[in-house]
Amino acid sequence: MILKKILISTLLLFVVQFNLFFINQLSAQAADNVQKQSKSFALMPKQAKELLDKRPDALLVDVRSPRELKTGKVEGSILVPFVKFLKNQHELPRDKAIFLICAVGGRSFAAGKILKRQGYGEVYNISGGISSWKKAGLPVVY
Repeated sequence: MILKKILISTLLLFVVQFNLFFINQLSAQAADNVQKQSKSFALMPKQAKELLDKRPDALLVDVRSPRELKTGKVEGSILVPFVKFLKNQHELPRDKAIFLICAVGGRSFAAGKILKRQGYGEVYNISGGISSWKKAGLPVVY
């Protein structure tokens, strides 16, 4: 009787572990497929700066409010407040890579999702926003 319980417990544990492994594999494959299908992902500030330096045709969009720019902005960025994305009042080119930045990364992430739903191809979110940009020692203008 005890041996039977041990065998059943071992078998159940094996089944659970196998299912978890299988689910993790499927999740990883799905994430890879999504990334391959869409050039839309988060970049650390230094990665973003390197890409922006290599791609002068790219567009850096600051989605903060005009008042927030007093804390500094990335040189060459253009201001398109987040509310304009919510109201679909932005006019951004579809043929350029778009890099998005805000204060800490939340609004730029949401703006990126909106752009992707609208069919924009290459959209990047700068993780941590201007706060992380400054912490990384990257230049800002006031």
